[in-house]
Amino acid sequence: MKLYIDSREKDDSLIATIIERCVEEGEEWEIKQLAVGDYLWEGKNADGEEIQVCIEHKTVKDLTASKASAHLETQLADLRQFPNYLLLIDGKFDFRQARYGVFYSPKLKNGLLTSIALRDRVPYVHVEYRHELVDVLFMCRDAGIKGERTEIIERHSKTLSRKDASLYMWHCIPGIGESRARELNKIVRFGPFVKSCMTVGVDTTMEERGIPKKLLPKKARAFLEEM
Repeated sequence: MKLYIDSREKDDSLIATIIERCVEEGEEWEIKQLAVGDYLWEGKNADGEEIQVCIEHKTVKDLTASKASAHLETQLADLRQFPNYLLLIDGKFDFRQARYGVFYSPKLKNGLLTSIALRDRVPYVHVEYRHELVDVLFMCRDAGIKGERTEIIERHSKTLSRKDASLYMWHCIPGIGESRARELNKIVRFGPFVKSCMTVGVDTTMEERGIPKKLLPKKARAFLEEM
């Protein structure tokens, strides 16, 4: 088997560790720009069957940012063109930090991961430490099943501006349809609203921002209160 490493991977320490592991296990490796994914295993297994396993690597910070901008959806759509694929997430979810103005609670984290597995139909593994990441990367080599070699025939492209990302996040709240999301987004961006809710509560934030209850139905308010 041969491991291709995307040349745009900027973590030199991680790349060095992966290459060292390749040398230890007698695997070929090459750094080049990949059309899809960050790592790609190619070759034949012990039975002589062609194997391809594509892995998209995301740190927790990158994952939350790309989800807010809707870029994650396009990357996962690209990933599904391969016979074997995996989203490999590393790092700890820090609920005190925000990207794109989106504050992640444990409930939002679990919703995000559930959405990836069920809605996007992409298996994922979440590890907290880099040595675990390398272990899983090499497990992918051994777990791949045979499949025709994939030549990328379509690249998806959809990245939202911060304003559109805010609209997208409003739309993710239960009970908020497209029209309500647009009206809410005109009044306040999602990130500042959620930050205020976490500080003073949903009802107080709605009153301060002048948001009528018809725009935030009971189901949506209950969801926000649990964040």
